[in-house]
Amino acid sequence: MTHANDFLRACDALLEFEELYNNTPSANHSVFSLEIQKEELKALWMKVKESFDVYSRNLSADEAGSIAMSSAKTRYQDCYSAYLTCAALMGETMHNLTFLQQSSSTVNPAAREPEPVLRSSMNLPPCDTEIFYGDYMAWPTFRDLFTAIYINNSRLTPVEKLYHLSHKTRGEAKDIVKKSPLTNDGFITAWQNLSERYENKRVMVNSQLKTLFNLPTVTVERGAEIKSLQRAVNNCISVLQMYGIEISNWDAIFVFLVSSRLPDTTLALWEQGIVQKAEIPRWEELDNFLTNRFQTLETVSDIQSTRVSRTVQSRAPAPAFGKRVSTHHTQFSQPACRLCPQQIHVLKACPKFLAMKVDDRIKIARKYNLCMNCLAHSHLARDCKSTFSCLNCHQRHHSLLHRNPTGNHPSTQNNRPALENTETRPEQPLSTSRNVNALFAKNAKNVILGTAMVHICYSGVNYEARALLDSGSEGTFITKRLQRVIKLPTQPSDMQICGINASTSARVREVASFVLGSPVNPQFRIEARGLILPQLTGNLPQFSVDQIDFGLLPPIHLADANFNKSQQVDLVIGADLYPQIMMENVKTNVLGSLLAQETVFGWILTGPTPHPPNMIPRAYVSMYTEISSSELTRFWELEQVPSKKQITPEETFCEQQYVNTTTRTENGKYMVTLPFRQEFPADINLGYSRTGALQQFLRNEAAMVRKPELRVEYHRVLREYITLGHMKPVDGSLGNKGPGSYYLPHHAVIKPDSTTTKVRVVFNASNPTSNGVSLNDVLHPGPVLQADLIALLLKWRFFKYVFNADIEKMYRQVLLHPNDARFHRILFRESSEEEIVDYELQTVTFGVNCAPYLAIRTLLQLAEDINLKYPLASRVLKQHMYVDDVLAGAHDCETAIRTRNELVEALNGAGFLLRKWTSNSKDILVDIPKEHLLKEDLLEIDDVSEARMLGIRWNAAQDRFHFNVQEMHVKPAYTKREVLSCVAKLFDPAGWLGPIVIEAKILMQDIWLTKVDWDDNIPRSIYVRWENFLKNYVHISKIRIPRWVRYTPWSEIEFHGFCDASEKAYAAALYVRVRERN
Repeated sequence: MTHANDFLRACDALLEFEELYNNTPSANHSVFSLEIQKEELKALWMKVKESFDVYSRNLSADEAGSIAMSSAKTRYQDCYSAYLTCAALMGETMHNLTFLQQSSSTVNPAAREPEPVLRSSMNLPPCDTEIFYGDYMAWPTFRDLFTAIYINNSRLTPVEKLYHLSHKTRGEAKDIVKKSPLTNDGFITAWQNLSERYENKRVMVNSQLKTLFNLPTVTVERGAEIKSLQRAVNNCISVLQMYGIEISNWDAIFVFLVSSRLPDTTLALWEQGIVQKAEIPRWEELDNFLTNRFQTLETVSDIQSTRVSRTVQSRAPAPAFGKRVSTHHTQFSQPACRLCPQQIHVLKACPKFLAMKVDDRIKIARKYNLCMNCLAHSHLARDCKSTFSCLNCHQRHHSLLHRNPTGNHPSTQNNRPALENTETRPEQPLSTSRNVNALFAKNAKNVILGTAMVHICYSGVNYEARALLDSGSEGTFITKRLQRVIKLPTQPSDMQICGINASTSARVREVASFVLGSPVNPQFRIEARGLILPQLTGNLPQFSVDQIDFGLLPPIHLADANFNKSQQVDLVIGADLYPQIMMENVKTNVLGSLLAQETVFGWILTGPTPHPPNMIPRAYVSMYTEISSSELTRFWELEQVPSKKQITPEETFCEQQYVNTTTRTENGKYMVTLPFRQEFPADINLGYSRTGALQQFLRNEAAMVRKPELRVEYHRVLREYITLGHMKPVDGSLGNKGPGSYYLPHHAVIKPDSTTTKVRVVFNASNPTSNGVSLNDVLHPGPVLQADLIALLLKWRFFKYVFNADIEKMYRQVLLHPNDARFHRILFRESSEEEIVDYELQTVTFGVNCAPYLAIRTLLQLAEDINLKYPLASRVLKQHMYVDDVLAGAHDCETAIRTRNELVEALNGAGFLLRKWTSNSKDILVDIPKEHLLKEDLLEIDDVSEARMLGIRWNAAQDRFHFNVQEMHVKPAYTKREVLSCVAKLFDPAGWLGPIVIEAKILMQDIWLTKVDWDDNIPRSIYVRWENFLKNYVHISKIRIPRWVRYTPWSEIEFHGFCDASEKAYAAALYVRVRERN
């Protein structure tokens, strides 16, 4: 108890010191007082640390896991956090005070020449640069502003300029600045390093060319759109000239690009104004034309708006007819009723119309020339494009006009259609329909949806896009057009997009990962996964709203300054990102009817506008469901003999590169290169990956503190990498930690069934970098060279004498070319007290998508190289290898021993060592060192590969296969989901358990026919059958299958096939009859 009290008193003293320091005004601090306080703080922390250690050592084994110990650990962490915070504040305050003293001592007003003072009656606001985050596009602005404000300021010393430069940079740019010492000489070095890093003329020019060749098309002749198009081209021209690009002969290009994007009317006027039709017009001429044209359009628009406003004031409001409603759930229109002109509802929802008899309704429809199919007034039935028909007889007339055979009574609610295509009905209390409640709307107003201008960050460039912020969408979407412009890498997918009434509206075949940024806050970055569709919402809003008086807006920064202009939307940000982009501030009644919400992109506006024009509105909703039915289709699909796969161009490229670049070192090992995609690094590149790998390493390191045994074994495996030369520290002078390298996150995987390595290190090459691209994304996986395990086992059964062995650390015996090692970097340290060291893996690494191809292809190359010297070993490497497992044999013992010797010598010459030997003949193993044997009579087929056989074992002594299954305990009740989970474990690709597996499949089909829900208990009759299956399931372990089929080369072979079918299943069996010759 005494130790606990000492620890609590030490903690209280430290926390009281922190509170006292925080309450002390900053003006009372000095450099000397802070030095004394810093020493006192350190002494208090050491006392806390010592008392906690004493308290921990004196706890008994039972008390170590008690609540008191957990509380003490929490108290200790709080004190450590307080110590770090307080020490950091002291250091920062001391740094600022020291800097101010140095500045005052270096600036001597008497020594300076008097500078002329310019007096002015105007007080200008202070000018300063924004924070530079390492963006290529922002570098020219930052460079010029920093030069004008700081570098050209004669009052600042170089060390002060370096101080300001450090505070005006973040991220990689700040890391570059930090490499220079905070001295007068350090500023020149830091500024030069920064300029060399970001003076990337090629990136800037490419960015302008992308803008130039992807100009938006102006579909409607408006002054604002034409002016925006003209300004975009002139901005590109200015930037290209600034970087010294000769564009004096580019007039034909500029004129063609712009004229092809002009609306028909503007283009006709331009062509009409060209005097010499055969000559190529100059850009200056088109530029002047566009200026005159948008000025004319603006003047005309201003005059028309004035004339319209006066006309509206002088007239009484006309009755609303054909008003439209745009909601975020569906699209529909709401014309006025023909029978009730003063009421706003559609005819088919009119109480008078519904109370009529069917014949009277038909007379009304004919009287007003309505469509007999949809009751619209704009067309007749023969021109109706509605896909809906009568719900009763499915003929081309409306359900309300259907005549009942039994009598002509007024139609009830049951005669109504559930939902018409684009039409709306008011809510009916007596309605029995359940799928239209979310679609009702009473008011007919145009609604503005929340849009924002966002940045899509890729390859160091920010691409601007207009996004719709949609909390009703489960996913984020991006248009195919924008994906092609940015050249975002995609991944295949299979998803369906569902809207209202659970109707499938689209299908997604590709997804793209990207980083979303904010024009308002350059520091904001989030990773997003966008589903790619040809078109999202079309232009939003449906039409431009010109009646908005922007002078009435509150002082807010709009996320989309042109929210009222009808423009294209290329991005829909869904609910998966919504919590990360929304902020807490909200303003109501903006402009009378809009709601303003603050986001990381600025303020978005949503709500109805007061003056909706009569135009057809649309609205959108989306939700996506990933199709994952592999577990179900596995039971019904037919297994087919695989056809010969066609070689793809990518596989041909990998093969050619392997042949052209693979070499062999002096010690016989093979050295390979990584098969990068042709688009790398020109079109797709890797971003920064060290930060993500560092965070993963620190998380794993903290997790392994609670598992000391795993930590020791994990460090032993990685130390072995260093000892064997499989990884080396990165040279600090040459190591690039930026986008030119890739850091692999790694973690431990425990394999309790392994006879050698219980802990394996797994590397993750699919971890995305800062731009969303991973190493596996820029590498070809290569062709699949792995042999089929079932075919190997069948061939293995033909040999009388067989042996099995495993290549030790096969992947790590294939060397990686030094130029590619920077893409295989990891972070590692053995103790948290040490600094983290960057290492480069020197070999092919498991976890990289091309590693299986490179390793297996190297074995095949070895087979070719040794064909003449070791023909038996060459045949084994080509025909009897399953990744790193050898499944070989012979018909006589002498040949088997000779094959074994050739295989050992051939593989040893290339650095491949065979371990875990086993055989059905002791004569084959007699010369193998004991430490290289499996030391057991069981061989478990490795389950790492995809083409695996789970649970199949081979008893070498009995030379038989058998199965190792876990007992399934019987429960009082089972749900449909639980039964499916158990049946899915019965994976039998060889068909040896076919009579057993078929019973489970038939049982699952019967459960399906009962139509019970996933989490409902199965019926009692099926439960009895399932219980009987589970009780017999454990007997699978008693099945024994002879490995050798008694075949010899001099035997006579006969094949006998049988097949049969019933209403529940069909089966086929192939028997081999071997008859020895006397």
